Amino acid sequence: MTQPVIPSFKPTSNPEFDQFLLRWRDRVFMPAAVEPHHRNLMYKPSQQQTVINEPGVTVTMDDGEEIKLDARHAFDKPNTRRSLVELARFLDGNENDTDWKNLIPFLKGLVLSQRKLHGSFPSKITRKACEVGQEQIIMKAVGQPEQTGISLRQHDVARELMLGFHTQAVLENFQGPKLARISRLAEQVALMLQDQLHENPKLEVGECDARTDPVVLAVLLELAAERALHKHDNRDQDSWASNYATKLLHLEGWKPTSDLEGATANEQNHALVALIPVQNAIKMALQVNSISHYWLGKKLKPELKSLTKLIENTAQNLRTSVGNKPRRGLQMYEQLHAMKPVEVTAQATESTPSASPAEVAKEDEQP
Repeated sequence: MTQPVIPSFKPTSNPEFDQFLLRWRDRVFMPAAVEPHHRNLMYKPSQQQTVINEPGVTVTMDDGEEIKLDARHAFDKPNTRRSLVELARFLDGNENDTDWKNLIPFLKGLVLSQRKLHGSFPSKITRKACEVGQEQIIMKAVGQPEQTGISLRQHDVARELMLGFHTQAVLENFQGPKLARISRLAEQVALMLQDQLHENPKLEVGECDARTDPVVLAVLLELAAERALHKHDNRDQDSWASNYATKLLHLEGWKPTSDLEGATANEQNHALVALIPVQNAIKMALQVNSISHYWLGKKLKPELKSLTKLIENTAQNLRTSVGNKPRRGLQMYEQLHAMKPVEVTAQATESTPSASPAEVAKEDEQP
């Protein structure tokens, strides 16, 4: 029988972070990796005398690492919930690649020791990763959910990845060489979502089908429209922009059902975060001739008008409520309004559209 390998960590940029990781490795991950009878020698009072009398008792793991067994108290272990808060603090605003690469073995250690991720930690750590350009770490984690405990099925994980791509694209003014990488990563998330939910469509408590998340669809639409505008001479060559626009138009539940003027500041902020990518996606889609000149454009134009009015009013009300306090929704609003007008490389003629209405309707043929 193969023994699990104890997760290892690279030295970090913070001595406290190093101590944090080493404590978890020694107190939680190592005991979980050894055989049960070795674990009993460490923790069962009736068997601890063996390692007390023979302090040189060691176990060799499958990777060759030798572990010295010692007597321990069963409760001498770190608390998971408090430790996850501490881990998020170590990584908050941290751009160090090595520090972030330690996240994967830590998550694998949690799974090995049957420690569960609590509450919003998966989406919270995803947001922090995207804020410092470490989204690849999260994508690696969600690509192996059974080993890491983080999945695109968990609430807001896919949304936070897409919001990260949206912010990166806005900061690049939806133009330039970096957009190809951003678009590729976003499509990779869409494919992973499709694969993971196709294999097991049943959703458990705390899971969601992010394929129906308006933010996920909106960011995919933004990037597909960008490709049409800048890569294909304003031609929706692969029909992805039309496909995502159609799905977004027919999606239920993305419009606020209550009056946001009477909502709390937190509710208004949350609404802005969700609606701003949708507004920008529709706006960009309407610049693509094959969308703006057909029935899809006629449907999207009034949606954009009402959505723009709602966002403007909500942003104004939220700014009045919070003053100079930072809010994510207002930051996204200001970032988007700081963009220069998107320049279209070429205009296709109305008589030679890139996709016919029949092609647009074939949304089930697109990924």
